[in-house]
Amino acid sequence: MKKLILFSLLALHSLAFAQNKKANGSIEGVVLDSLKKTYCGQGIISVYQENNVKVKSVTPIDTNGHFVIDDLLYKTYRLVFTYSGYEEKQLNITINQNLALRKNVGEILLSPKLHQLAEVIVTSRKQIIKQEVDRISYNVQADPESKTKSLLEILHKVPLITVDATGTIKLKASGNYKILIDGRSSSLVAKNPSDVFRAMPASNIEKIEVITIPPAKYDSEGLAGILNIITKKKLVQGYNGSINSSYNTVYGTSSSILMNLKKNKLGVIFYAGLGWQNTRELGYESAQTQTSPTYSVLNQNGQTTNSNNYRLGNLEISYQPDTLNLITGSGGYNRYYSTQGIELTNVLFNANNELTQSFDINSTGNSLFNTADVSFNYQKGFKRNKKQYLTFSYQYSFISNKQENGVATSKQFNYNNNDYNQKNDAESNEHTLQVDYIQPKKTITIEAGGKMILRSNTSNFLTSIVTNDDGNDGGNNFFKFDQNVYSLYNSYQLKFSKVAVKFGARLEHTTLNADFVSTNTTYDRNYLNIIPSVSSQISLGQTASINFGYGERIQRPSIWQVNPFVNKINPKFVTVGNPDLVPTLNHNIEVTFSKFSSGYLSLGLNYEFAGNTIEHLTTYNPQDSITTLSYQNLGKSRKIGFNLSLNYPLSKSINLSINSSLYYRMLSAQTDSIRYSNKGFQGNFVASADYQLKNGISVGFSAGYNSRTISLQGHDNGYFYNSTSISKDFFKKKLTIGGYISNPQNKFFTTKSTTTANNFTQLIHQNSFYRSAAIQLSYRFGKLNSNVVKNKRGIKNDDIKNEVPNKNN
Repeated sequence: MKKLILFSLLALHSLAFAQNKKANGSIEGVVLDSLKKTYCGQGIISVYQENNVKVKSVTPIDTNGHFVIDDLLYKTYRLVFTYSGYEEKQLNITINQNLALRKNVGEILLSPKLHQLAEVIVTSRKQIIKQEVDRISYNVQADPESKTKSLLEILHKVPLITVDATGTIKLKASGNYKILIDGRSSSLVAKNPSDVFRAMPASNIEKIEVITIPPAKYDSEGLAGILNIITKKKLVQGYNGSINSSYNTVYGTSSSILMNLKKNKLGVIFYAGLGWQNTRELGYESAQTQTSPTYSVLNQNGQTTNSNNYRLGNLEISYQPDTLNLITGSGGYNRYYSTQGIELTNVLFNANNELTQSFDINSTGNSLFNTADVSFNYQKGFKRNKKQYLTFSYQYSFISNKQENGVATSKQFNYNNNDYNQKNDAESNEHTLQVDYIQPKKTITIEAGGKMILRSNTSNFLTSIVTNDDGNDGGNNFFKFDQNVYSLYNSYQLKFSKVAVKFGARLEHTTLNADFVSTNTTYDRNYLNIIPSVSSQISLGQTASINFGYGERIQRPSIWQVNPFVNKINPKFVTVGNPDLVPTLNHNIEVTFSKFSSGYLSLGLNYEFAGNTIEHLTTYNPQDSITTLSYQNLGKSRKIGFNLSLNYPLSKSINLSINSSLYYRMLSAQTDSIRYSNKGFQGNFVASADYQLKNGISVGFSAGYNSRTISLQGHDNGYFYNSTSISKDFFKKKLTIGGYISNPQNKFFTTKSTTTANNFTQLIHQNSFYRSAAIQLSYRFGKLNSNVVKNKRGIKNDDIKNEVPNKNN
């Protein structure tokens, strides 16, 4: 009897063990577009046993198309792949316990659907907006208006992004974010990214990523997050490319060329562009009321002029001697030259409305901005796992900014200041070394790495007073500012059938050294920060998900903010940097619900808070009636936000898109004797629709509203905008000709900015061009056979705040 009981227990144990073992099988593979060998978007993979019994269904969330189906028995299954815009595909797979536990089915190639409509073949629309575990991506190539519009104009449609009437780009209502090109810093956007994006055809862009909870592999700079522009790089055996040219009634002429070449193991990508904008005149007026210690009113009326031209280029070369080794190198250059002019009449009245001072000024200035960068990467793969990589990277970047201003006065009444000239030569040299390692396993991906950034910045500025005998009498100062950042990171990504989680931390040590050579003044500072981040995505059924995220970000002061050069192109309104600025730490919490069936719907909530923030601070000196704009570490910021994104195909030829956000901002600051505070709502709304007609004709329309912007000391005003576009394809889509018109109802838009403090109130009215029209031509050539191989990791210096001086100052 004892032997029977013992035998029964052993049998039950063996059966349980065997059943557990049978449930350890899994299937993995990669789902790709059969024509382009690219990601198909989110879809559903259904698993059936014999007799058509459904076992489970999964929604892969990997952006490379990779999927894993776990907890399967050792038997034969039928897999059904259902992806929007693609033909359904079925595959029979057998898991054999005598072979590997995980069955790798390799690449699953899906064919795009083709529908016959009135003798016109229309390809099903691709998903334009996609919510991933830590970012939102916008598929620019799926937007028909990308054929006619610039990248800047397409950014209007991207969730969480706003572009105001002057072209200023904001992420989550903040100008404090980082811009990357293909995941790394680039000289193309080192200064005036709006002008570069305005000249860059959207047809050259693959997608736009908005990363609000950046993982640990990214540098921690950029309080609001990261804007990552992914360019088209369909490098193939042979060559292909495109030529683009456009004319805009406001922003002038621009042209660009994109070339891709691949010969065996060598690949080359080349991009070059140029543009020029003729001199433009705009009206300007300001009224400043001083309330203490005495009452006075300063009025400025006149006009501003500006013009610019640019040349930019980028070259990337890759060499793959075998499947486990990849060497890449790249170089970029950007030359941006601009001129500015101000002609103003200045009048100062006292409390009795009596004229106490008046004069006219004629200011001219120019700026030559040159940037260049060179980078090298070596990527080592491993035989045991094709997705395991070790990457070594180096990058050198150079920035030169030469400014010259000249101010002449006339018709002076009680104003005795001499004319003067200003010159500022600023340079920045940066060396970066980086190592990255990534190892994916069954359900976990491990990433780790280290980075060293060595920055050396200098500024040599001179003010020359023009005396009555035409001599020069002024002063100069030489400023040196070094910033070094040493960092280590480690992150993990867990993937299950319905849950994905990313978490990690980044350790950053920053050293700052400033030296005022002319005055023999120095300071040294060091900072150590641990920056955590965690984001997750939970699938709710087959067509919905919910995302949670928490992250911390750092705002380090840029050379523009710490440079003590006093810009006096407008002698009554000057700007100056503050070398005593220190970094700011920001906290961000967000939750997002997404539904993606026939269309896409996203609803999000977020909360941000920070202390000791770097704020613009405007002060007024009643002794000389000069207003100074500088920067101070004195603010506290809180922001609660809601955002909505909708993309829905009303039919096979009409698509509707809506993006909206609403924020409540609370700002406060305390100086030695003054407390500032401001709060209020701000937001934006944009709706767009595109209609694909027969014979390659596309028509688009968009309209929106950007509300006022809240700042520490004031606000500006909101405005409506609209745009209509049309394009036509020729010669089997090799040639596209299109155009658009924006805001035909008004030629100008007037920005009304209000600034208040304890002893003054300031109101500035500045015109911007509002109405514009453009025509664009794009020609594509070459063949597509196989994609280029690119490094999985590379240098992306995203740790410095994207902020440059106000172009109007």
